[in-house]
Amino acid sequence: MTNKLIVRMSKNIFLKDKNYTITVNEDEQTHILNITRNKIEIDLNNEFNKIEISSKNNSKSFLIKNGNNSVKFLNVYSNLTYEFALGAFIGFAFIASIIILLLSLNSGVNLLLIFIIFLPLFFLKKENFEDGFVIEELTK
Repeated sequence: MTNKLIVRMSKNIFLKDKNYTITVNEDEQTHILNITRNKIEIDLNNEFNKIEISSKNNSKSFLIKNGNNSVKFLNVYSNLTYEFALGAFIGFAFIASIIILLLSLNSGVNLLLIFIIFLPLFFLKKENFEDGFVIEELTK
């Protein structure tokens, strides 16, 4: 058995646009991590290995020290995207507006409350969502 590094990301349909490039020891090995190939096993040869994981805008590097016949795990977690937050908020507002509409038929709730639910959409800006990720090393 050799020293191995296993890099994983979740197989989530909301992350279908996420692609990560994994570089081991500065261009010695290059791998692509995406939703269809969400688990990569890399054989490590040195005692110290420099691992660089990069997406479109961000890049993070690690220095991994290997023991004898060890297996290291890295998990890549993507940040919340603007499109997912917008879709979730519109879905929540739509369901809440239907509930308010049904309540207005029974007990006379003011229908202007529906517009108040959609008011935070004006404050949801694309600049507030960065295209980043977090890498966590799994320890035993």
